[in-house]
Amino acid sequence: MFTGLTNDFLLLLSGLLLVLSMVQFQRGKELGGIAILFLASIAIASFMAGLDPFLNLWDEQFHALVAKNLIKHPLKPTLYEHPVLGYDYRIWSGNHVWLHKQPMFLWQIALSIYWFGANEWSVRLPDIIMHGLLTLMVFRIGKIAVNSRAGFYAAILFTFAYFPLELVVGKFATDHNDSCFLFYVGASFWSWFEYMDFCHRRWIVAIGVFSGMAVLVKWLVGWLVFPMWFMVLVWKNREHPFQLRPYSPLLLSFLICCCIFLPWQWYIIQNYTTEAWYEYGLNTRHFFEAVENHGGDVWFHWKALKYLYAAGDLVPYLLLFSLVYLLKRIGLNYRLMVAGSIFLVYGFYTLATTKMVSFCLIVSPFVFLSLGTLIEGIESWLTGLVKTGWMVKLFVGIVLLAGSYGLLDFHKIKSNHSMVWADLKDERFPKLAQRQFINLVETQLPKQTHVVFNADVTIFGQIPLMFYTQHIGYDFIPDSMQVIKAKRLQFPLAIRDDGNLPEFILQDPEIKKIQFP
Repeated sequence: MFTGLTNDFLLLLSGLLLVLSMVQFQRGKELGGIAILFLASIAIASFMAGLDPFLNLWDEQFHALVAKNLIKHPLKPTLYEHPVLGYDYRIWSGNHVWLHKQPMFLWQIALSIYWFGANEWSVRLPDIIMHGLLTLMVFRIGKIAVNSRAGFYAAILFTFAYFPLELVVGKFATDHNDSCFLFYVGASFWSWFEYMDFCHRRWIVAIGVFSGMAVLVKWLVGWLVFPMWFMVLVWKNREHPFQLRPYSPLLLSFLICCCIFLPWQWYIIQNYTTEAWYEYGLNTRHFFEAVENHGGDVWFHWKALKYLYAAGDLVPYLLLFSLVYLLKRIGLNYRLMVAGSIFLVYGFYTLATTKMVSFCLIVSPFVFLSLGTLIEGIESWLTGLVKTGWMVKLFVGIVLLAGSYGLLDFHKIKSNHSMVWADLKDERFPKLAQRQFINLVETQLPKQTHVVFNADVTIFGQIPLMFYTQHIGYDFIPDSMQVIKAKRLQFPLAIRDDGNLPEFILQDPEIKKIQFP
């Protein structure tokens, strides 16, 4: 991972690039401005990715381990590559064949690990790239729907938004899965706007491909663009409702989408039948019950706006006002797509019993576009009042810089990724200790694969152990029968000696003791 000096440089670089991009854009150099903003997006995402020299709880470490194992067999996702002591296929945190998530984002991470090795940077690199590309897509959506200035301002706000950047570093559930889902759903929206602008067949294909990949990340909500597209077509053809020809582009795109995601569903049903049907059932249960206690009241996602965008009781009302303003500014087709998508996503997840903060993030490009459009509207209004144009540009620049700084929320970043406010109960200490234990294991055990017991310095610490090393980790002290079973499989054994080992293990010379209280 990056050193503190490198990370400070990346943060400074992102700020300088932001200012330079605004200067270029205000000088009429649109292409140069958005290109530099893309580099700023990459820089700030890289800064976030370098903050934690360990894999984060909960999900990042599980995603990283499954992705690492996919390198050896891309069509067989596994958590425990060698389940020495057996497993329950229903427990995603300790099973063998791992179908708890669709595989697209895992394949991306696996490719990165294959190229750059098993480290945190490799796990987070795909998110960094997607963050930069999504910045460009937000700009294009805004330019098509409103104008270049609204798109550029929206892209700036997205670039420095706190919550998507925390997904890059794996801080919040479900980290890279949600970040990747945001990208592919956003890409399907972008392709639709390009199609509406150019009506070229390639965009029909792009919509289908990106939607199919979105389904291969987080299941059928990845279809979001299609019901909204259908609604637009119904409205456009309301005088001739039974003509099928206007719907042929949508049908072709949907067919392409199905060709992307259905082969994997067929494959896992054929090869991992029990695990596949269990996970499909679990997906359905999310709507009817609070899976893993992720529940909330009917106002959950309204209150979550303060986490997704910015803190403050007035934030939801500001967002609502800016969305109303956006809908008044854009054409009817775009209005149906934007309003319909937001209404469908928030309506669906409000009705669903399982609730998580990041569920509604997929419509955030439209939310940032509404804020960018509001700033652009204020700029246009001021231009009509103030004859001195440079003063208006300076004002808008200050608003964008202040907005970017506020959205980035350094207070939360510092509290989540530094020791400044940490005490002995803070989760950062045991994560760092777990990393130290893993380094100790690498130095004390030979290259031969060992089964390492009591490997959890922190919760589920055996998972990063298996990611960073070739060893098999368990988070408990085994009984005598488990020791015998492991020995029968001819794996050498090791255990973390925390001062609480039973006598039969202390007396067994075949079990390597690693001193780490």
